[in-house]
Amino acid sequence: MKVLKLILKKNFPTLISNDSDLHQKFTKSLKALKEASKQFGIVCEEIIDNIKKEAVVNNLKPDILIKSIFDNAKTIDLTPAIYKQSVTRMRLKNPPGKPNELGDRVHWESLLKIEDNNKLVIISEDGDFASLLDANNIKPFLKDEWHSKTNSSIEFFKDLSSFLKKYLPEFELKEQTEVADNIRLLIDSLATSDSFSTTHYLIHQLNQFYPNFNFEHIKNIINCYLNNSQIYMIIGDSDIYEFLSKLTRHPNYNPELNDEVCYLLNSEDLNQDEL
Repeated sequence: MKVLKLILKKNFPTLISNDSDLHQKFTKSLKALKEASKQFGIVCEEIIDNIKKEAVVNNLKPDILIKSIFDNAKTIDLTPAIYKQSVTRMRLKNPPGKPNELGDRVHWESLLKIEDNNKLVIISEDGDFASLLDANNIKPFLKDEWHSKTNSSIEFFKDLSSFLKKYLPEFELKEQTEVADNIRLLIDSLATSDSFSTTHYLIHQLNQFYPNFNFEHIKNIINCYLNNSQIYMIIGDSDIYEFLSKLTRHPNYNPELNDEVCYLLNSEDLNQDEL
């Protein structure tokens, strides 16, 4: 419609008369197009209004699914003993969880109270449970602790897609899979970037997927900064530097990466000294 409006605004020479068959056909088609556009807008508004109404009463399909999960779940009471053990774990800086945060430590101490012979499956994207060496596996410390304190197995997945792929292959989160594939391809391209201009372009593209990053994405991007001179040599450029700094504020960033990031952020001064 925008293109059509631009055409109609132009003062083109009169090439056909108003009473010609071609002109009448065009006028009729234009009227039908405008009506279709109007009806499309009405339907879109109805859909949006319906979604809003369903969301208010928690009646969307995701809401119903989540409610079903919680209704069928068994809760573990937060006892004074669990809280005390969680605080001790935090002070000892033992995983899972970020420094000075209790959340995941309370979850873990609670899970350790589950009766033996119950397999534990953890799905987590934030990196607090994932091994730094292999984001597809749980931290060795947690794995060893689980096996030593319970008589059961443990399995870790870095995202819901990985879990569904193994246990419910017929169920696919298409949109999430496509986004993950796009991020992976961009990171792979960044790792092999052979020019400064390509680096700038890829950083711009990755920035658009920032909300979708998981811990593994962040770690791999930082590795690109460390290992590719076409990134490292221009780290002082505002977009390159700010993107790296922005990664440290991501919810899935893990302080275990601080040494590498501090080295990179400080390297801007080193590069300036060399010049």
